[in-house]
Amino acid sequence: KWLESIEKDIDKYVDEYKPVRKPPKPKTPKQLVSKLPYLKQWGKYKSIDPEAIIRAKLLYTYNTSTQKLTKFESYGGLKVRGSNIIDFDTCVEKTLTDEKLLDRIYKGGNIIAKGFMDEIPRSKEKQGNNRISSFYYIVLQIFEKDCFTHC
Repeated sequence: KWLESIEKDIDKYVDEYKPVRKPPKPKTPKQLVSKLPYLKQWGKYKSIDPEAIIRAKLLYTYNTSTQKLTKFESYGGLKVRGSNIIDFDTCVEKTLTDEKLLDRIYKGGNIIAKGFMDEIPRSKEKQGNNRISSFYYIVLQIFEKDCFTHC
C-alpha cells in the first residue's frame, strides 16, 4: 500500500512537472539578416542594407537572372528567417524587362513605389517567392511614418 502511494505520487509529479526555461534573448536586426544571401551590387545599382528589411512595410527585390521584380507588403512589418522573408501579407511577382523602369523605382520614393507594379506593361501578376538567393538585388524598402514609435 505504501509503495503504491509513492508510485501514484511519482506519476502525478511526472504529469504536472513543467521545466522552467529561460525565454530566448531577442535578436538584433544584424543577427536576423546575417545568413541572408543577396547581391550587394549589380551594375550601377547597389542593394539597400538588409538590416532595413526588419520592420519595413514594403519591400521590392529584383532577381537579376530571371528578371523578376517581387513586391512584399506587410502591415505589421517584415522579418527575415535564414534566406526567407516572413510575416508578409502579400507577395506579388512580375517580369521586368525594361531597365528604365528599374531606374524609376531605384530613384523614386514612396509615392512611385506604392503603385509601381501596375505600371509594368506586358506582364502578369503571379504569386511571389519569399526565398532570397545570391541573384537577388534588394531594391527598396519603405517604412510607414509612425513605424518606429508603434513597432
